[in-house]
Amino acid sequence: MNQQYNNYNFESAWHKVDSLERKGLYKSALKIVDEIYIEADKLSNGGQKIKSLFYKGKYTNYLAEDNLESFEKILRKEISKSVFPDKQLYQSILAEFYDKYLEANIWKIQKRT
Repeated sequence: MNQQYNNYNFESAWHKVDSLERKGLYKSALKIVDEIYIEADKLSNGGQKIKSLFYKGKYTNYLAEDNLESFEKILRKEISKSVFPDKQLYQSILAEFYDKYLEANIWKIQKRT
C-alpha cells in the first residue's frame, strides 16, 4: 500500500459517517464526507473521491441544501477532467442526483407549467 494513503484514515472516517447517518445526523455526516473528499483529492484517491461525492449528493438531497448548484458544479468539474472508468461513475452519480432531485421536487416543477 502506498505510504501516502496512511496519512488519513478513510476507514475510520467512513465509520463516523455511517454512525451519524444511522442517527439521522445528515448535516454532521456531510461535514465528514466533505473532509474525506478533500483528503481523497489531495491524495489522488479516485475511489474515495467517487464514494464521497456519491454520499455528498445523497446528503445534499436529504437536507435540501442551498448548495445543490455547488454540488452539481463539483461533479461537472470531475467529469470534465476524468477518464474511464471514473468519468462514467461521476456521470452516473450526477444522473442519480438529478433523478433524486426530480423525485423530491416534481410537484414544484409540475406547478410551473
